Amino acid sequence: MGWVANAFTWWNGATWGTSIVTRRFGNEVGRDDAGNIYYQDKKRPSRRWVIYNGNNDGSLVPPDWQLWLRGTIED
Repeated sequence: MGWVANAFTWWNGATWGTSIVTRRFGNEVGRDDAGNIYYQDKKRPSRRWVIYNGNNDGSLVPPDWQLWLRGTIED
């Protein structure tokens, strides 16, 4: 069920659709020690998101990246 899970289940990480949309509309801003990748929308920089390395668990995002995702800090 490996490729099926990757194609359709968001709780196991990013789906193929998420990966395609991210590459097309987002610019990579950085990565954290856990391997999560952070993106910013090319047209609307206030829109930000993270692609998790593994299961989607927001509690594993470091505090500095949490502030960036929420727009509290710019860098």
